[in-house]
Amino acid sequence: SNLLDPGRGQAARRRQSTAYQAAPAAPPSQGL
Repeated sequence: SNLLDPGRGQAARRRQSTAYQAAPAAPPSQGL
């Protein structure tokens, strides 16, 4: 549901940051 939210941009950015920190080997483009 959050993915379809208009504010998912900021949430995705935050998620990407966390995912990147948890897995720096994964590309930041994997913020699906």
